[in-house]
Amino acid sequence: MSGTPGPGEQGQGGCSGIYIDSDTDKNNDYKTITGKIVVSDNSSLTATKCYHNGITANPVNITVTKSSVIDVNNNNPGNGEGKGGLGCYFGSLTVSENSSVKAHNNTAMQFAIYVHGFDVDGSSEIEAIDNGLLGGGYGIATDGPSVLRSGAKLTAEGNCGPGVAVCYDYNFGSNPELVVEDGATLSSCRNYNYGLANDNLFTVKSGAHVILNENLIG
Repeated sequence: MSGTPGPGEQGQGGCSGIYIDSDTDKNNDYKTITGKIVVSDNSSLTATKCYHNGITANPVNITVTKSSVIDVNNNNPGNGEGKGGLGCYFGSLTVSENSSVKAHNNTAMQFAIYVHGFDVDGSSEIEAIDNGLLGGGYGIATDGPSVLRSGAKLTAEGNCGPGVAVCYDYNFGSNPELVVEDGATLSSCRNYNYGLANDNLFTVKSGAHVILNENLIG
C-alpha cells in the first residue's frame, strides 16, 4: 500500500493505506473485536507514503506469524500532520514464529505504533526507529496488557518522542501493564525524549534485559 492522499474523508488526518474503522454497536465504544488481519506463511504487508496512518485497524486484532513481517515506513507528510504508522487502538498485536513488526521514519507527531496490547514470542521482534519530528512522535505506545516473552526483542531508537510508553487505558478503563519476561530484551535508546514513559505498570522479571541509554530526558 503506497501513496494514499490527504486530507481526505478523515478530515485533517487524511487517508490511511489500510483503513478499517467500524463499531457495529455504536454504544459499545469499540470494545467488541469485529475482525482481524493475519499476515502469515512467509508473507509481508508494507504500508508506505500514506497520509494518516500506514495502517488503521479498529476494532480488530492483528497477527503476524510464521516468518512474516508488517512494515510501516515513511508515512505522514513532512510537516508532521497525519497520525503515525500502525494504529490499532482497540485491538491486540501478536507477533510469533520468527516474525517482526517494523516502523521506521514515520514523521507524524503522535506515534509510530499504537496498540491496545501486544504479545511477542521468543523468536520475534518489534522495531520502532527514527520516527516523529522534533517535539513529538512516540516509538511504540500501548494502553493494554502487553508482554515480551523470553527471547523476544523490542527496539525503540531515535524517536522524537518517548521510545516506549505504557499509557493509562482511557478507552477501556482497565490498568495496562507491560511485562518483560526472563530472557526478553527491551532496548529504548537515543530517543529525543524519555526512553520509557510509564503511566501505570511496568514489570521487569528477574533475568530480563532492559536498556535505557542516551535518551535526552532519561
